[in-house]
Amino acid sequence: MARGSERQAVGGGGAGVSPISLFGVSARPASPNPCARTRADFLDEGAAEYVGVDASEGMLAQAPRLEGARFVHGDIARLPGGLGAFDLVFVCLVLEHLEDVGPVLRAAARANRPGGRFRAYGLHAARRRAGTCAHFRLNDGRQIELASFAHDAQELSAGLEAAGYDDLATRDWCATPDACARCTKLARYAGEPVLIEVSARRSTRPPT
Repeated sequence: MARGSERQAVGGGGAGVSPISLFGVSARPASPNPCARTRADFLDEGAAEYVGVDASEGMLAQAPRLEGARFVHGDIARLPGGLGAFDLVFVCLVLEHLEDVGPVLRAAARANRPGGRFRAYGLHAARRRAGTCAHFRLNDGRQIELASFAHDAQELSAGLEAAGYDDLATRDWCATPDACARCTKLARYAGEPVLIEVSARRSTRPPT
């Protein structure tokens, strides 16, 4: 496919594996939902450039090297200078690790061009309030739990509006039978919300 003109930045974009695929969202053919896409999909569907920013050097080390993709080690709340403005800023499984999401949302707004798009997904507040933590498993089988915080749709929408976004929308992703079949550990949450998705468009008004 011919390379398009969009510049797209992904915060938490190290390994590029999107768990939203468990919920039956197809990445190919082109999906209107960026949550379904890996970095290869971003590029194959017409992005001019993909910039992945991740605080984990280990995650960045797993990233396959593709033409049009580059990877930056850094804090997405304090993005390195010189990256330029982006048509899409996509934040992947990051917000639940932050007690205060404001700095990341303001950094995203600074990185978005006016009229550019923002999208994020993360652990649903209902899951966190029920005791679920973000976690990963080591090669020896040990499970490491990470600091996790509940952010509901109202809080995230208010934060995006304050950062200078409009056209706000949220969506709950639930553990459907199809999702449980793709990932058996979701069965314990059958019928319940697991992830939250938020999207917005960068307005031309200054942030408050």
